[in-house]
Amino acid sequence: MIKAVIFDFDGVISDSEPAHYSAFNQLLNGYGIRLSRGQYYSKYLGSTDAELLQMVSTEYDTDYNGLGIDELVRRKAVLFAELIKKTNHIVPGAAVLLKLLTQNNIRIAICSGATAEDINIMLA
Repeated sequence: MIKAVIFDFDGVISDSEPAHYSAFNQLLNGYGIRLSRGQYYSKYLGSTDAELLQMVSTEYDTDYNGLGIDELVRRKAVLFAELIKKTNHIVPGAAVLLKLLTQNNIRIAICSGATAEDINIMLA
């Protein structure tokens, strides 16, 4: 008998990448930079926010007007939180499955590369 199920989060319960992509472009727009969807998914997907911003800094030869990476990450997180609240990002069927597992007293856990803060925002 199954006693517990461990889920990845992004792509399994939530599809948050479109919101991350939009948040990065909103942030980078202030520096005259726009990432194409193909570029974002092929080059930057799987990177942390700090890693992505550092790679973009190198590729586009920008110092973000002296703003530190930590501050840029914070600003991107604010943009992401605003966007995800307006987005239907839950994967179809995920909520039903989670409810069925809960009703059958099967424990649920998440193991993800996403930050706990992002997961909590999306679960809310």
